[in-house]
Amino acid sequence: ARHPQVGDERIGAPRSLDEAQAAHRSAIAERDAALTKLRAVGVSLSDRDGGAHLVLRSPVAGTVSKREVTLGQFVEPNVDLFEVIDVRQVYADAHLAPAQAAALTVGGRGLVRDGEDRIHRGKIVFISPTLDAESRTVTVRLQLDNADGAFRPETFVTAEFLDATRPSTPAAPRASVTVPLTALERTGGEVFVYRAKANEANTFERVEVMLGAEARSEAVVEAGLNAGDRIATAGVFYLKSARQKGELAEHD
Repeated sequence: ARHPQVGDERIGAPRSLDEAQAAHRSAIAERDAALTKLRAVGVSLSDRDGGAHLVLRSPVAGTVSKREVTLGQFVEPNVDLFEVIDVRQVYADAHLAPAQAAALTVGGRGLVRDGEDRIHRGKIVFISPTLDAESRTVTVRLQLDNADGAFRPETFVTAEFLDATRPSTPAAPRASVTVPLTALERTGGEVFVYRAKANEANTFERVEVMLGAEARSEAVVEAGLNAGDRIATAGVFYLKSARQKGELAEHD
C-alpha cells in the first residue's frame, strides 16, 4: 500500500514499485500453496482465530495413548506428536519353551484370561522363528477381539493353548473335564458354573468356563475348571436368581 502511494506522488522510482508488486504476488502464491498442502492432509485453519489453532486429524480411529509435545513447543517435521492406538483388537504375546511352541501352528486357538478371570478366545497369528536371547523362549502372538475393552495395552495376562499338536503328529490322549449340562449357566454367550469354595461349607463362587464338545447331557470344559473341582450340578437357577437379586455376592 505504501509503494503505490509513493509512486503516485512521484517520490519513488517506478522500478521499486514493480519489485514490491512482484514480491507481493509471490508471497500470495506461497501462502496459497501452503494452504493447499494443509487441506490435502486434513488440516483446516480457523478464520475466527486468525490461524492460531490447527486441527490435527489422525489417519486411524482410536485412542491417544501417548503425547510427545507440549503446548507452545516448536517441533520439526519429523517429530511424532501423538501415538494413536485402536484397542478394539489387541495382541497378546506369550513366551513359551521351544518344545511347547513347536507343537503350535499359526491359525491355532488360544485362551486368555483378563483381570476379572474371564476367558477370551484368540487366534495364533505369529510364532517367532528365533529364541529370545535373554529368556530363551519363543514368542507366540495371539490376536484377540477387545470390543468390550477388557484388555489394556501392556497388561499381563495368562494364556492357554488348544489344538497344540501339528496335523502331521498324532494327538496325544489327554484327560478331559466334563460337567452335566444342568450345572451350566449361559448368559449372553458366556458360560458359568458355580464351584464350591475350599474350606467353606455350602459356599460357591461363580466362574466362567470355556466349553468344547457337548453331548446330550454333558459338556467338555476346555478351560476354567480343574480335575477334582466340586461344582453345583443342581439348583443353578436358584443360585443365579439369588445372585441377581443381591441375596448372594458375586463369589458367595
